[in-house]
Amino acid sequence: ALLAAGRVRSLALAPSKDGGTNAMLVPPGVTFRPAYGPGSLAAHRRRSRALGLGIVEVQRPGLAFDVDTEADLLSVRGAGWVNAHNLSF
Repeated sequence: ALLAAGRVRSLALAPSKDGGTNAMLVPPGVTFRPAYGPGSLAAHRRRSRALGLGIVEVQRPGLAFDVDTEADLLSVRGAGWVNAHNLSF
């Protein structure tokens, strides 16, 4: 879905649950400076509008998880995205 959204002259974004950006696809030939940390999704929206790009947000449960901490990892595991066969810690 993210790749399909990026085929048009739009910035394709996959928002995280906490207002960040977990995945982004920039159209070919566009120079785009990514933002990091809290509020990155809002920053990407502003930058996209400033460049005259459309915005396509791809909402997928698996892309909404931002895994930065052990608690995040446990949350992903609890959601069933990973299990004992493909994750050990």
